Amino acid sequence: MTLLNSNNTNMSANLKLSNAINNNITMFKQLFSKNDTVIYREFQNQRNPNIKFCLIYTDGMIDKEVVNEHIIL
Repeated sequence: MTLLNSNNTNMSANLKLSNAINNNITMFKQLFSKNDTVIYREFQNQRNPNIKFCLIYTDGMIDKEVVNEHIIL
């Protein structure tokens, strides 16, 4: 995956997702550290707390009410 920053400079050509959610969240937070519109919503399965999720979205581009009512129950 190639990501370009605002200057069209290659940020990293070899980004890969990990099996560890915490590593992936950290990577996204580093990639978008200068973008304060990126929102991270971390939560876990109510029946099995070992199952964790993270919803990453851009503020203002989604309907928060829809997310809260239909995605995160």
